[in-house]
Amino acid sequence: MLRVLLLLLAVLACTGEASALTIEWICNPEPDMKEYRVDYSTDAGKTWGVEGTIPHPKPCVSPVKMGVTRYLTPGEKLFRVVSIDLANNAAEPSQPVSYTVPASTSGQEEADVPPVPVVILPPPPPPVPKPEAIKKFAVKAGTAYGSAIISLVGPDDGTGRAASINVRTGPSPSGWGTSLNLTCPTFPCTVTGLPTGTPQDFQAIPFRVTDKGSVFGEFAPVVTLTLPAPPVYTLKDALAAASKACQALKTCTAKDLAKKLDAELKKVNP
Repeated sequence: MLRVLLLLLAVLACTGEASALTIEWICNPEPDMKEYRVDYSTDAGKTWGVEGTIPHPKPCVSPVKMGVTRYLTPGEKLFRVVSIDLANNAAEPSQPVSYTVPASTSGQEEADVPPVPVVILPPPPPPVPKPEAIKKFAVKAGTAYGSAIISLVGPDDGTGRAASINVRTGPSPSGWGTSLNLTCPTFPCTVTGLPTGTPQDFQAIPFRVTDKGSVFGEFAPVVTLTLPAPPVYTLKDALAAASKACQALKTCTAKDLAKKLDAELKKVNP
């Protein structure tokens, strides 16, 4: 669980229209911490920019401090901190802390700068665990034309259960704009009706469905495969095959030949 327990904005200096601020928070003692990201907003939290990141200190010593280096024009500024672990999972941001830069501090002493309150924050929710990586993702041609066999080792979904898998295919190189989602309830999985004769990219991604939407893991590496096209079967081939089949009969009537030809014409492709 990533937590930010205490967030403090402290004014170090304030001259003219520029303010130098230091943001402080309680160090998170959990062993998988990587870094903290400090965000800022100048429009009451409608949009957020990144002030910067700072590595998680080792040993974990509080408070963790980061100086705000951006030029702070007069008006209300909001700041928040986001905890990030070694797997790059980000926690929900802390509740924002507000500081109002005075309209003008020209000629004032540092002691005249309005104090910034200390805000004690409740721990934000832990980062959402992502599904683990797919292993041994492979695709090979099936026995029928236009079919493929997809295999992989299904990962954990991040909560100790098997992850759901979405497989997609599209024209190579990676024409995902026209990609097709494939249904594979289990693996190995045979899919049919795929394009033949041209390179196709295949890719899989693990996911977990929650009450707030799907949580996706990382895409498996792309596998490119050209499925063999069926041999060309022309009208001439159909006539020859029908004639041969009819001649194999004891008697080959016009009706027999027409029946054989009708069957062979169904095999004709462009």
